[in-house]
Amino acid sequence: YEVSIDCKLGFQCKSLISIAIDSYVYTGGAHGYGGVSYINIDAINGKKLSNKALFKDYNGFVNYAEKAFRSQHRIPDDSPINSTGFFFENETFSLPENIGFTNTEVILFYNPYEISSYAEGSVELKLNKQEVATYFAFDVL
Repeated sequence: YEVSIDCKLGFQCKSLISIAIDSYVYTGGAHGYGGVSYINIDAINGKKLSNKALFKDYNGFVNYAEKAFRSQHRIPDDSPINSTGFFFENETFSLPENIGFTNTEVILFYNPYEISSYAEGSVELKLNKQEVATYFAFDVL
């Protein structure tokens, strides 16, 4: 058996702390499982934030992220989101379970099995914070 966990501070400002947790677990079988998790914390009250609590314009951000995702993966606007092999539920784009921040980027991180097979690995979409800052309820710059 093997377990490896590495944590690092991704971003910190007066109102928000973003921590990246990279983990790998092997308990036997064909392969282990590795993944990345982000924990976002309200720096003022110390409470963990849900993904929805990060946003003041959630739907606007989802629309922006879908356009960026389609562009990165060459999925035409008039094609279903799963037309190139992804597994989004009900053919509807959704944000990942893990949203993190660095000094310059917002990271949307889909772990294996979340929207693609284990063999495809994780899918990461990096967005420029300057371009998306207005969607957030926190000053992410």
